[in-house]
Amino acid sequence: MTRIAVFGTSHVAALKLGWDRIAAEHPGVTCEFLAIRRSDFGLFSLDAAGRFGLHAAGTPEARRVLARSGRATLDLAAADVALWAGMESRLSVMAELLADCEVAGLGARGAPTALTEAAFLGLMRGTIRAGLPGPEWAALRGPRRLAWLEPVPAESCLHSPQARYAAWRRAAGAGAALGPAREKVLALHREALEGIGFELLEQPPETFAPSGLTDARHARGAMRLDGDGMGEADHSHMNPDFGALAMRALLARIAAGARAEAAPAGA
Repeated sequence: MTRIAVFGTSHVAALKLGWDRIAAEHPGVTCEFLAIRRSDFGLFSLDAAGRFGLHAAGTPEARRVLARSGRATLDLAAADVALWAGMESRLSVMAELLADCEVAGLGARGAPTALTEAAFLGLMRGTIRAGLPGPEWAALRGPRRLAWLEPVPAESCLHSPQARYAAWRRAAGAGAALGPAREKVLALHREALEGIGFELLEQPPETFAPSGLTDARHARGAMRLDGDGMGEADHSHMNPDFGALAMRALLARIAAGARAEAAPAGA
């Protein structure tokens, strides 16, 4: 039996609802989920025993989180695999840089500020490292740890008037090479996460549109865990079909790791 613990922000909903669709195909796998609103996430911590949660039981905050999430703690040490889902990425910073700067074949053509690719990657490396989880995560023993970053916004965000998508609109409108830039930035994320014992689980490549953003069909019908829809104005959360693809990618990664561990030395 493989035990998986999935925790993170509201993006956990897509994974949980996707898992519900495919769980019957995987009788040897159990999954537990803990979804936390981003505004509440700072109230949670990892204790020395490997339990991630809101440890101040009985407080108003704990009661509120329990009402929203259905649970306030998740025992990661008891799992074989722990997935931090919806970890904040720095891809929005990437979009801002690409919108305002001409970056050696990646950024806005003709922008007043020019950056070499090395300078661009140096800036991104710094902001990624500044946002890494604390040292307690490197000390976690037991589960294999993976991080799944918040999804790239859906391509439909390019038609949204919302300020949070402005950098993506400007970058795409200026001809930025979002796909190639994204891959370079994800390589930096992977490197930084490996330094604290996490593997990066990437967004399934088949979910991207040619623009480098997520194909809009994956955001249609996005839902919260309570079954309510995210609404047409939301282009950041994905639907259960997307979640099922992500969970299949997780299971494939787990299986690949198990095969590698089982292979004879030097094989």
